[in-house]
Amino acid sequence: MSCFPTVIDLELSNRCNLACVMCPRLPQNAHSGAMRVELLDRLLDEAFRFPSRIFRLHGSGEPLLAPTFEHAVNRITTAPGEHAVHLVTNGHLLDRSMARFLLSHAVPQVTVSLGAATRETYEKVRSSTHFDEVVKNVIHFIDERDRRGSPTVIGVQLVRVPPADAEAEAFVAFWSRFDVVVEIWHDVNWGRRALDAPVTLDLPACERLWDSTVVCWDGRVALCCIDCYRLHVVGNVQNATLHQVYNGPSLEDIRDRHRRHATERLPLCVDCSFRDGNHIAFSANVKQTGARLGPLFPVPKLPPIG
Repeated sequence: MSCFPTVIDLELSNRCNLACVMCPRLPQNAHSGAMRVELLDRLLDEAFRFPSRIFRLHGSGEPLLAPTFEHAVNRITTAPGEHAVHLVTNGHLLDRSMARFLLSHAVPQVTVSLGAATRETYEKVRSSTHFDEVVKNVIHFIDERDRRGSPTVIGVQLVRVPPADAEAEAFVAFWSRFDVVVEIWHDVNWGRRALDAPVTLDLPACERLWDSTVVCWDGRVALCCIDCYRLHVVGNVQNATLHQVYNGPSLEDIRDRHRRHATERLPLCVDCSFRDGNHIAFSANVKQTGARLGPLFPVPKLPPIG
C-alpha cells in the first residue's frame, strides 16, 4: 500500500554561517547551494494534497540563510490543511525582525541549537565570537512570544561534544529560568557506537521509514535526517514526484530489510540511536516541570570526519 510522509524535511540550503566541530556538513562544502523556488513550490503543491503535514525547514545548513525561507513559511502557514513548520536554527539570524516574522506566522516549534553554556566554549565548538548576541536573540524571542501570548514552543539545545559536554548542567541551569524546552543531545547521532552500545540486528524497524523523508536542496531524497553524508540516496524529485520516490524500490528495499532485521548492510541503521530512543540525554521544560538532569552516558566518541 502506497504512503506519503507526514514529516517532510526540506533542506532549503546546505550553506551555513558557522563551522561547528561536530558538523557533518563540512566535507560537503564543495557541493553547496539552495533549493530553487520552482522545485520548492512543486514539492509544496504535491504535499498540500494531504492534510496536516509537518515541514521541517532544516537540513545540513542554516535555514535562515536560504533565499526561499520566508517564501516557504508563508506558503505553508497560509495553505489550507492545518500544516505546520518546525525549525532548528543556530540563532545568529534570529533578530527582532525574524522573531516577529516567525511569531506572526504562528510557527509552532523553533529550536535554537546553542551548543555551549559559556562564551569560551562556544567559540571552541562553534568557531564564532557571537555567543552573547545569540543568547540575547533567544531571550528576546522568548520575551516577544510571551508578550504576544503566542503558543510557539521554543527549545534550546546543547550537543554533547567536548568541551561543551562539561557544561551540560550549567546549560540546563541557565535556561531553566525560561519557559523553554531544554535539550541535551548525545552528539549529532553518529550511532549507538558513540554510547558504547553493542551492535545488534534486533532493534525494531525504524518508524521514520514510514512517516518521514528528507529532500535535499538539489532534489536528492535522503534515507532520513541522520543520513548527513547522503550515503543512501533513494531517489531524486528533479525527475520524479515525492510520492513516487517515497514508494519506490530503493526505499521499499530498505523498509524490507528493517522488517526482516537484516540491516547488517546498512551501517547507518544498524548503529542508529534513534531506533531505541537513546539519542537524547535530557529533554524537558524545566521551568514548568521541575525536571532535573540525571546521570549522563559517557562522553560520545566521535568517529573521524571524512
